[in-house]
Amino acid sequence: MSCSRTTRRTAQLGAAVVALSLVLAGCGGADRTVAKAVFDDVIDLTTSNAVKVADITIGTIEAIELTEDDRALVTMSLQPDVALPARVTAQLRKTNLLGERYVEIVPDLASGGSFESGSTITETSVLPELEEAIQTGSELIAAIAADKLAGAIEAGAIGLDGRGETFGTLIDDVGTIVSTYEENSADLVRLLRGLDQFLVQVGPQAELHGQAVVELSRAARVLSEEDDRLIDALNELRVLARTGTDIISTHRGRIDDFFTRFQRLTDEVVEREGDLDRLFVELSKHNTNTIRGVNQEQAQVLLDFLVCGVNDEPGDPVRSCDDPPQGRPTPQPRPPQDY
Repeated sequence: MSCSRTTRRTAQLGAAVVALSLVLAGCGGADRTVAKAVFDDVIDLTTSNAVKVADITIGTIEAIELTEDDRALVTMSLQPDVALPARVTAQLRKTNLLGERYVEIVPDLASGGSFESGSTITETSVLPELEEAIQTGSELIAAIAADKLAGAIEAGAIGLDGRGETFGTLIDDVGTIVSTYEENSADLVRLLRGLDQFLVQVGPQAELHGQAVVELSRAARVLSEEDDRLIDALNELRVLARTGTDIISTHRGRIDDFFTRFQRLTDEVVEREGDLDRLFVELSKHNTNTIRGVNQEQAQVLLDFLVCGVNDEPGDPVRSCDDPPQGRPTPQPRPPQDY
């Protein structure tokens, strides 16, 4: 066993001793201890999962709530006989590769004091799954008996007889892959988190998205069946576009001349806007005066004094002296008045 593995085993044994001492130190309490912790992400942690100190269960998850800043507030119910120091940290871990999640509380014995029920643990972290897998795999390998490991190595040597160089190249390639993966692990984690968020958003609408895919499939099938007609229509549009381009090119001079004259006409209309307004006003007056003139004034005088008797035709109101136009009687002169 290597020095680092021995050190890790020693640290784990020490943590277990500390956890046991915390449990024993708190004996005699009556009420439960409530602890809260805020995590950026609790992944698949659920209520009733365990709360541990150095792999010793000291409580369970009571509730998981969403905070106002979209983080996870985890409420834990701890055994009443557990005495924790004032300063602790919380870490989200897994029991093994396929096991359930739990919250690991790490006490800072140097901080002193006592943890108050209802307090919130602000120093939290989530152990990356890759690190968990490596750690669990290391522990699994460490648990293999030496004779079994030797047997596996011997069997591997027999199986690789004569192919050592190929196997060495394979190991080098795997090392390169692992190194590349390690260098880009942060990007891969961001990619996985982004994919997880995408699935969270898309999941509730899976049925609707499925219907959309079905409709797209039908549309693609129709387009496939009608592709010849569509291509013919596009060809006709291309011919039409070419014809229009030829027409415009051929008559470009006349078109430019037309728009130049139209622009001049428009400018003249704008410049004469006041005159046009006055024209329409005068036309309105002219129509009114024309009707009055036929009924009362100039035209009536003309008929009464100039036309009447020259070419009188009985029955024609225009040329009759007894039946003036519009059915108006001939006005009689007023008698003189004395003033």
